[in-house]
Amino acid sequence: MTFRLADPEKLYPFDVTIDVPSQEGFEPQTCRLMFRLLSTEEEADLITKGDLEYLKGVVGGWDESVCGHDGAPLEFSDETLEMLAGIPYFVVSVQREYRRFMLVLPGKISRQSPATGGAGRRGGTKSKRRRKR
Repeated sequence: MTFRLADPEKLYPFDVTIDVPSQEGFEPQTCRLMFRLLSTEEEADLITKGDLEYLKGVVGGWDESVCGHDGAPLEFSDETLEMLAGIPYFVVSVQREYRRFMLVLPGKISRQSPATGGAGRRGGTKSKRRRKR
């Protein structure tokens, strides 16, 4: 097993659940955002700068699954980020999901655990201990 650093210059696709208000409370809806890889300190600094700066800092794009209320896909742009920064349930959901992304970031190790979609240990790799007599 080897450890390799994730590339901080890449954007990482991640399925994000947004809790959208509905008549029954909240309806979880999923979209795919492209996250930037930031240090804990960088993310903390962005949080203090406000919702728009936070979104600009962590979100580098999205696919056609991000749609307006009419169902039409929203183009990724500074203007769209500014509109979404004014929607508290979107910002709160992105903050929560970014932290989840950082916990399960693919590619941290060459063989991922089953919990994050990897194969985990292969058969026969358990260490065997001898009993002391």
